[in-house]
Amino acid sequence: MLRINSLGGLFVQGDGGPLSGAAAQPRRLAILALLAKVGERGITRDKLLALLWPDADEERARKILTQALYALRKDLGEEGVFLGVKDLRLNPDVVTSDVQEFEAAISGGQLEQAARLYHGPFLEGFNLPGAPEFERWQEVERGALARKYAEALDRLAAQAAQRQDHGAAVGWWKALAAQDPINARVALSLMKALVASGDPHGALQHARVHEALLEQELDAPPDREVVAFAQQLRREIGEPRPARGTAATGSASAPPAAEPAREVVPAETQATPPLPMATTAMAGSPPPNRSEYSSGFVPDTDPPGIGVTSGWATASHLPDSFALPAPPLPVRRSHRAALLVAGSVIILAALVAGAWRWWPRKTAATAESRVVAVGWISDYTGDKEGVALARPLADMLATNLARAQGLQVVSTARMYELRRQLGAAEDTASGIIYSAARQAGATELVDGALYAVAAGHYRLDLRRIDLSSGSVLKAYTVQAGDLFTLADSGTLRLVENLGIAAPLGSLSSTTTHSLVAYNLYEQGLRSYTLGDFPSAERLFGQALTEDSTFAMAAYYYALTAPGTGQNFARFDRAVRLADRASDRERLIIRAGWAGINNSPALRALAETLVVRYPAELEGHLLLGKSLVVGGAFLEARPHLLEVVQRDSLGLRGAVGRCLACDALQQLNALYAHVDSFAAARRISRLWTRLQPGSARAWLVEGGTLEMMDSLPSAAAAYARADSIDPESSNGWEITSGIRVRSGDFEAADKTLRERVESGSPDQRLAALWLLGISLRYQDRFPEALEVARRYRTGSTIPAGPRGSTQAPALLEAQVLYEAGRFAASAALFDSIARWQLPGQQSSAIARSRAWSLSHVAGSLAAAGDTGRLPRLADSVRILGAQSDYGRDQRLHSYVEGLLLEARHQPAEAEAAYRAAIYSPTSGYTRVNVALAKLLLAQHRPREAVAILEPALRGGLDSSNLYVTRTELHRLLGAAWRMAGNADSAVVQEQMVARAIGH
Repeated sequence: MLRINSLGGLFVQGDGGPLSGAAAQPRRLAILALLAKVGERGITRDKLLALLWPDADEERARKILTQALYALRKDLGEEGVFLGVKDLRLNPDVVTSDVQEFEAAISGGQLEQAARLYHGPFLEGFNLPGAPEFERWQEVERGALARKYAEALDRLAAQAAQRQDHGAAVGWWKALAAQDPINARVALSLMKALVASGDPHGALQHARVHEALLEQELDAPPDREVVAFAQQLRREIGEPRPARGTAATGSASAPPAAEPAREVVPAETQATPPLPMATTAMAGSPPPNRSEYSSGFVPDTDPPGIGVTSGWATASHLPDSFALPAPPLPVRRSHRAALLVAGSVIILAALVAGAWRWWPRKTAATAESRVVAVGWISDYTGDKEGVALARPLADMLATNLARAQGLQVVSTARMYELRRQLGAAEDTASGIIYSAARQAGATELVDGALYAVAAGHYRLDLRRIDLSSGSVLKAYTVQAGDLFTLADSGTLRLVENLGIAAPLGSLSSTTTHSLVAYNLYEQGLRSYTLGDFPSAERLFGQALTEDSTFAMAAYYYALTAPGTGQNFARFDRAVRLADRASDRERLIIRAGWAGINNSPALRALAETLVVRYPAELEGHLLLGKSLVVGGAFLEARPHLLEVVQRDSLGLRGAVGRCLACDALQQLNALYAHVDSFAAARRISRLWTRLQPGSARAWLVEGGTLEMMDSLPSAAAAYARADSIDPESSNGWEITSGIRVRSGDFEAADKTLRERVESGSPDQRLAALWLLGISLRYQDRFPEALEVARRYRTGSTIPAGPRGSTQAPALLEAQVLYEAGRFAASAALFDSIARWQLPGQQSSAIARSRAWSLSHVAGSLAAAGDTGRLPRLADSVRILGAQSDYGRDQRLHSYVEGLLLEARHQPAEAEAAYRAAIYSPTSGYTRVNVALAKLLLAQHRPREAVAILEPALRGGLDSSNLYVTRTELHRLLGAAWRMAGNADSAVVQEQMVARAIGH
């Protein structure tokens, strides 16, 4: 059965996933979109021709339509996919569509089903150049469907409020806020629903976001009713009004909540009132670094010692083969206006604090919906080292409870993180603990008190608290001679009362037998969540010294050394120990290992984390990243939005871990890599508004502006980042990159040569890297070759196996290619393909080999030597399938295209090249060039322009590393001349003249 998905994008899905070929070409996709929308009534062929081929004469247009329908039948594998002769329609026995199911659900009053089917605006991101009538039809239909969706959400929210299901009402109002973020009625309704659900802080956060949006988008004051309600809430909970312009950075501290009513229990089991607790999700992201700031992606898949190639022209000077990839789309080009709206609207809705998910949750505390947070364990032992007992005991309980099947438990790291975000990392007051637990999505809180009954013997009193009412559900008492046995006994009492099977084995069998090691580990967690990574590294290392088999200590120890040669070795150690850990922790460790090794296993591991442990953010972030890397854009976005909305407090301040920041950075990059920079800018601009003290946010803003060629504004954003954190970037390097991009080569080269002569070793390498790129852009290949060789010999990258050449030689190999020395280039790329870092796993090795061998193929094809291309295509296909990076999985199509073109099969070569395009802006840009040249040879200049222009928006040292901007300007000039647009051609020709004749 085939399925046409047109809500939130446009692609055709078969039993094996999204289809390519004819079913992925824009004009033919448009045919399917039209037929899906009109449904059973069908559409006339004349109407199709008028919408899709308005400029073609009737006879030619009819012939094109017939050929398109034939190609679709062939590629879809269904001869009977279309019905009718004059009026065409889809065969419902063969193909379904989300848009028809959505409209049927609306008509039938199945509003929840309709809401779940609406994944985004109709044909979001789809663009069809040269078809203005289709564009107008698309906008009309998109608006009508959006209104139906909004009406459904409004009705669902009202129904939920009427039945007092406040959690469901929050979910529906939140979804409606995504649809209409500046609607004051919706904002106020959402705020009231959040208050009714027990989350006034979430309501205030939404007021801040709403105010920031109105100021940014409309330059208008906030609605008076929203302001009045927010002021009322602040008075009630004692939160000060933030200063204007700092809407998202005001104090988030909650006052101590009233002590919840205690349940009357027998004296022998009654717990002493402990201080309230906090909740935590998993920690897992590496500390931010300079390359991470400037790239659209978090660099957690790069081999240590290599670093990350920035998606932007900034401080990074590393080979693109080791950069974390960008996402593809199931459509060829994005519809900028639609994505511009979607990028702003959806992300703003996601920033609503306190709302759990896009869809409402059941409020009943079933085994599946119960989420437990472990809070503060008060210490009454009188021991001077009492804190060293109580703190690890809380984490022991959380870890042990999470081992019980059917119970969702918020991790300790997440609780520490939320308390930091609330501005009270060390505050144990009940209000802070309760706020953190609720923000984590907990429905129940477990807290307790620890007593010394006798020498070497302890009593632990525990209680379960319902977070919605504040009432004590049950109290328990256990006694033991050590903390591990206390944790086991306390866990057993809790799960027995909950009707859940006890976890198998003891806590110590899945963590450590050493209390000293556990105490060091818990201190390391606190340092890690505070962003003090050096201290965290030291503490985790000391924990491993006490117990070398402590799996989670090994995992966090690996996380504190990203981008270094130690990273692989540390992760290998953690993976070897993973089977000793609990199921959740084992999945986390293996997912982290898969991430740094580019393993396709990451997606399955992340999906398992999300399914089994939905209360944790780490699973959603890992799954979003893996889907982005693999190219499943539409699937990735909900998971990234989930992280943003649930970690919205992370956007307050600019220190420590911020999973919402990771997700925002990924979302910004999504739009950038599909050539929708207006939408990417909406996200980066909003990020800087909500987190103005974050150097990372300003670097992403600068990178976005640079790709848009708004170079003065980009420079200002970079300067703002540098003023916040001078270590985040090298000003001279950024300035030089901007000058190269603008064509001011003389000034750029002067600065770079000065750094080569007088800079530090790291500065010298960075300057050589950028100088080599600059000289290539000026067609000064002999000088560029000399610089590239100096860069290669100056690198400290370790040597690989005998007969291999280190990755830094990539720049030299590329210069050889551009100088016309194709045989030498192929030989050097081939040698690089054999290089690997010690400790790299097969998937990471396959990724770099697939990349290097694709360059070998390009060099051989340029030399006219096609004898090795069939074998290379097979090798790249096999190697690419072992990598999680969607670009690698498509590279074999580029090699096949080279071979088909050499065999004078232009139609087949074009299809292969199109199949190889991963991202129009940040993929392997030599594919763009090869396809554009083929199109120009067929006198199809405007199609060539559409392929070349996005390539110019790539990064200097990533996608534009393997194609000079000068070459792109030359081809664009030729394309515009062929298209009869002399003015545009002159602009491109002037850029070429400026580069080679300045």
